[in-house]
Amino acid sequence: MREAAALKGHENEEISTNVLIIGKTGVGKSSFINYLYPNAARETGAGRPVTGRGIYRSVFTTENGLAVNLYDTWGLEANRSAEWKKIILDEVKRHDKESIRDWFHTVIYCLSAKSARVERFETEQINALKAAGNRVMAVMTHCDLNNVASAIEKMSEILRCECGMPDGDIVRVSSVNKHLLGGDSPGRFGREYAVERMVSDLWGSIAEKIPAILKRRGEKMISDWRDESEDIIDDGINFFNHLSNSAVKSVLNKINRRAENCGKKFSRDVEETLSDALGYYRVFAQKYSDLVTGGFKTGAQEMPRIRSPFEHESAEDKMIHVIAHVIFPVALLFSAEMRRDEMKGSLRRHGKRMNEWLENYVVEISARLSGETPPEKPKAVDVSEKTAVLAEHVLSFSKTLEAVN
Repeated sequence: MREAAALKGHENEEISTNVLIIGKTGVGKSSFINYLYPNAARETGAGRPVTGRGIYRSVFTTENGLAVNLYDTWGLEANRSAEWKKIILDEVKRHDKESIRDWFHTVIYCLSAKSARVERFETEQINALKAAGNRVMAVMTHCDLNNVASAIEKMSEILRCECGMPDGDIVRVSSVNKHLLGGDSPGRFGREYAVERMVSDLWGSIAEKIPAILKRRGEKMISDWRDESEDIIDDGINFFNHLSNSAVKSVLNKINRRAENCGKKFSRDVEETLSDALGYYRVFAQKYSDLVTGGFKTGAQEMPRIRSPFEHESAEDKMIHVIAHVIFPVALLFSAEMRRDEMKGSLRRHGKRMNEWLENYVVEISARLSGETPPEKPKAVDVSEKTAVLAEHVLSFSKTLEAVN
């Protein structure tokens, strides 16, 4: 129910999509784009170079209001393969940001069936794009021509063997209606399947990129919390109070409060990020569905419910316990520096535990988004028992202080 409420604001959202299309001159890129986005209205200034070195951006809007930012390679040839690889990967990296709206939502590599070959520099470029975390759709044009069946199969085999591309990522198309001398017209084909793959590829990108984004944010949160906690220890423990039970408890309370704030913030961040990604995906899928006659099923449309361990539902599921209940060894140390070092050592151990939890949590999110069963998680630590042990230590320490005094 919460997800439905979060997605409600996306229902009438107008979105833009970023499409990167790659291919040598003459492979039929322009014809395919015109087939894919019929009757699109191009905006003023379309076609200006982004880098000045071969990638051009054009902007147009489809009949159903989908704004398309098309990035097209111009002049791609084998004799400049190393330079082109850098140009393309730099542009991809420029779009590889945390917001789903900045990504390249579709990466298309165009090949012509009438050429009957896939050059080595093309397989290298496809592999480089995949290695950089991009889903690539190979579009084979001119598949309506006579005597290209064997070429199509040969090229498909190269893509399967050298690029690890499944058949589902190889789209065979005919972009132009042709009237043959005999009066037959094979017609255009492949558009509906290409659109389905584009929608499917975006969901796959979400399943791969969102968990990685959340992991980076979580790691930064843990690192910042540890640094702040060490500052609290340095400020709170000194020569005059390092044996004071109340001073230790005061430091611990401050660290716990910051941990709780971090936990709540991360929990909101997870939910907002997932909801925003699904909201964008749904509008994206609907816009593309409207482009093809009769529409199609868009596959994974429901964001799986992933309960954050920060939600206050049961003691063993509260990550807040793992973060907050930092257990400092309670022992009689003879210097403030030793006490501070001991506390920081405990922080580092707990930071390691937090990173291990984060890794498991991200794996679970990735598995749920991919529709897979997450691996069995390690048995949860009984933190309540640890807390009870801490209480006993504090009480024992207090009695020791009373005896000394």
